[in-house]
Amino acid sequence: MSWADVDVFLCQRHWLQPSNIAALLGRLETFVAVNEDPGRSPYYKNQHADSLDRLVSLLKDPGIEQHPGLALAALKALKILSRKTCNHSGMRRDEKKDGNAIQAVLRFLQAPGKVDESIAAEAANVLMNPCFEKENVEVVLLNEGCIPPMVAFLGAADENLQANVAGVLQSVRTGALGALHNISSDPCSTGIIRRKNGIPPIMKLLRSPQAAIAQSAAGALQNVSREGESRRVIRRDNDAVVALFDMLVDGKEVRTQVSAVGALMNILGPELAEKGKSSKEEKADRKGFARIITSCLVMGMAYDGFFGAGGAAASVR
Repeated sequence: MSWADVDVFLCQRHWLQPSNIAALLGRLETFVAVNEDPGRSPYYKNQHADSLDRLVSLLKDPGIEQHPGLALAALKALKILSRKTCNHSGMRRDEKKDGNAIQAVLRFLQAPGKVDESIAAEAANVLMNPCFEKENVEVVLLNEGCIPPMVAFLGAADENLQANVAGVLQSVRTGALGALHNISSDPCSTGIIRRKNGIPPIMKLLRSPQAAIAQSAAGALQNVSREGESRRVIRRDNDAVVALFDMLVDGKEVRTQVSAVGALMNILGPELAEKGKSSKEEKADRKGFARIITSCLVMGMAYDGFFGAGGAAASVR
């Protein structure tokens, strides 16, 4: 089923009438089933922009709160649609009647404890696509009060929700490029996260057994640690720095290790520029610090090469 088929149905019928809900849900679920895997989806063969207006109106309709299955399917459909650059670039566009798509999604992330966690997780998943663009991040930040609830979701029981929200907060901080190409485009968001006590929950997630959660946590710390006050908060937690070094040695994902390196450089790097040091001494300290990090990475790669799957030790039976 194409998106045009779903959109035609949305255009012709009042979606929340009892006689239409089952048919709409069926169409949305069919569209999601066929297109959720980007590698197999026929939807991405066409890179033309799609109309999001009616789907946005559905998500903003107060009545959808009474139909969680429909809300979840609609968010999954929007996630698929938002993967197209031409679509997520238009998600910040204001509609005269209903507001923009980002605002429609944010409403599902503003009531911790009242919104089903699977729905909140999907809403955060949707936001990660448009938040690759700085202009879309600005829309998130301009929605007053949206950051504190997302910080609260970091303590949710649903691990997918934790990972997705951490990813959104990471994108909010960096503006467009994510943790791997960190830019300091939005310093105000770091202050919001710190003042709402969002840093301690992020630090706890460094020890998550799920790589996606740990990587998002490391990336978020890399971002917030550019601010002096946030660095001091992180340094007061003795385990945070240890956990980041553990990621260098034990990390199975290169992205996780890169985020951990960036966080450590931000957290500990400024301390190397102590007052009274000559430029030569400071340079030597930075060089030594870089060698420590490099040694940890090499140790991790050697360990994984020997004891990991396919390594020499793993082949001994």
